[in-house]
Amino acid sequence: MARITSKDAVVLGVSLDDELSHQRFVQKYNLPFALLSDVDAAICRRYGTYKEKSLYGRNFWAWNGRRSSSIGRERSKTCFVA
Repeated sequence: MARITSKDAVVLGVSLDDELSHQRFVQKYNLPFALLSDVDAAICRRYGTYKEKSLYGRNFWAWNGRRSSSIGRERSKTCFVA
């Protein structure tokens, strides 16, 4: 984390959970970064981590089931997504 912040970078976590859930999670695990709530999935859709899926002939939207990371440049331009 120190290597990242020494470059004036900001680390943010994003999840579909609500803010109360995030507050508890941050306190429980003592996270050294902010955790953002994306309950409407706008951010997750933009970064491709919330996609339309199909199961038993039924289509629905869901988290892709894997962790992903993005590295952004100044002014929120993403230069890496994994």
